[in-house]
Amino acid sequence: MLFGTGVALLALGQTSGTVVGLHKASFIVWFGATCMHVLGHALKLPRDLRTRAPGVALRLSVVAVTIVAGAFLATATLPAADRLQDRASVQIGLDAA
Repeated sequence: MLFGTGVALLALGQTSGTVVGLHKASFIVWFGATCMHVLGHALKLPRDLRTRAPGVALRLSVVAVTIVAGAFLATATLPAADRLQDRASVQIGLDAA
C-alpha cells in the first residue's frame, strides 16, 4: 500500500488529497508493523548469528539484487519526486528554488 500510493503520488503529481492521506496512513501502519517485526526478532539475533543457516548465499544474492533495483528505481524517479517536493514546499511558504 505504501509503495503503491507513493507511485500514484508521483504519477498524479499530487501534494494533497485522498491519495496523500492514504500514503500517510499506510506509512504509519508500515512503520508499526516493521517495528514489531524487528523487535520480535531482536532477541533471537545473537543466536542466529552464531549458526549458519542453509541458503545464505541465495538470500544474500536476493538482498543484493533488491538493493541495486531499489537504488536504480530511486535514481530514476528522483526528478519527479523533486518536482513534487518543490510544489509541496511552495504550498507551505518555503522557497522552491
